[in-house]
Amino acid sequence: MVKGLEKVKCQICQQDNCRILFHKDGYTYVKCKECGLVYLNPQPSVATLRSTYKNFGKEYYLSKEKLKIDFSIDHRERLEKLKQFRKTGKLLDVGCSTGAFLVAARNDGWDVYGCEISKYSSQYAQEEKGLNVFTGELTQANYKEADFDVITFWAVLEHVPNIFGYLSETYRILRPGGAVAISVPNWRSLSIILLGPKYRYITHTHLFYFTPRSISYLLKKIGFCKIEVQTKGFNPLVFWEDFRGVTANSIRTHNLETNIVASVRKKWYYPLVKFPYKVVGRMIGILGWGEELHVLAIK
Repeated sequence: MVKGLEKVKCQICQQDNCRILFHKDGYTYVKCKECGLVYLNPQPSVATLRSTYKNFGKEYYLSKEKLKIDFSIDHRERLEKLKQFRKTGKLLDVGCSTGAFLVAARNDGWDVYGCEISKYSSQYAQEEKGLNVFTGELTQANYKEADFDVITFWAVLEHVPNIFGYLSETYRILRPGGAVAISVPNWRSLSIILLGPKYRYITHTHLFYFTPRSISYLLKKIGFCKIEVQTKGFNPLVFWEDFRGVTANSIRTHNLETNIVASVRKKWYYPLVKFPYKVVGRMIGILGWGEELHVLAIK
């Protein structure tokens, strides 16, 4: 058991009525008997988490900026999804990192704001990209009531110990009819079903794991309506490496992935892979087995 952990209650039910699923890397993963939420219990303290992400921003996200890693495809897809709800408006991205999504949204006509716990990432977004970013937690920002048209959480909520507080604050600062867009890991993904604890994204930095039912139940409890949940994503390379037991993010894994990505880009090979990959991925998403839950909920 890892030291310095604290017992927690289910963020949805506010009860400690859970059963143990498994142990991994010294952490215990449990499932709430009431609502089905899966989470670490006990968890690192809030102080420990703040310290972790303060440094994580410098070591991880800023290094990606220096490597000029491009997430433009993801940003375009997310913005197209939002356009089904609203063309433009006032947008807040919680956990905005160095501001890549906010820049894409600004270029698309949105009035953008960010909130980021890492002072390094926040400072970079402000100074290098000219973005309005609050450094700290959403519950500390004191935004005006009913001030935003859209609030986004891209791969953020699974890291937040106070999910209920964050989403309650989101509800307060959204205008009536506003939307919250969320992406979180899907506990019912094909990868987790087949690999279980071997799946690399079952990690202690992810405090919570949702199903379509549990995320919908949480949002309805806070007051949101018209909740749409889809699943998306399946990475066969990650699946194959996890199945073989190759350590995630090791030098060996990185080199292998780099070599495979390079070969995929060859003109003779890419056309053969692109179509079946998309078809299989889409089918997995339709069946509800995608690796991510994509949620859009209206106030």
